[in-house]
Amino acid sequence: MSILLQIVFIYFLLLPTYWTLKDAVLNIVEEQRKSLELKLDLSNINKFLQVKEKEKEFFQRLNDSFVSIKEPIEFLDFVESVVSQHSSDYEISDGGRLEDDLGEYIILNVSFKASVPDSLKIIHKFQNSKYLMSVESVSMNYENQDGSVDLRLKAYIK
Repeated sequence: MSILLQIVFIYFLLLPTYWTLKDAVLNIVEEQRKSLELKLDLSNINKFLQVKEKEKEFFQRLNDSFVSIKEPIEFLDFVESVVSQHSSDYEISDGGRLEDDLGEYIILNVSFKASVPDSLKIIHKFQNSKYLMSVESVSMNYENQDGSVDLRLKAYIK
C-alpha cells in the first residue's frame, strides 16, 4: 500500500509541480530572450537615428537627386536646357517607366544635332547632374560637322 501511495503522491503532486515549474522556467527564458531581442532592436534603431541625424545633409541630397514623378517639370526643364545650350534642333520623348532592383525609373529618349565637342558636353552634363540618372546608350552619326546623336537617359524617380 505504501508503494501505491508513493506512486499516487508522485503522479498527482510531484509531477504536476515539476511540469508547472518547467513550463514557468521555459516561459521566463523565452521572455528574457524576447526582451534581449527588443533591447538589441532598440539599440540598432538608436544607432540608425544617430547616423541619420549625422548624415542628414547627405540623405537630403540623395532624396533631392530622385526625379519627382508628381512634378517632373523641373527635371524635363533641366534636360531641355542642357540640350538647348548646345543644339537648336532637338527632340525629347518619353521612353517609359520601368523598375529594377534599385527602384522605379523613367526613360527619356533625346535626339539632337550637334558637333562632337558639343555632344560630349551634353553627355558630360547629364552624367554629372544633380539627378540620380545615367546615359544608358549613345548613338552618334557624323557624316559632316554637325551629326545626329540619340541618347537614352535613365532617371530614378520617387
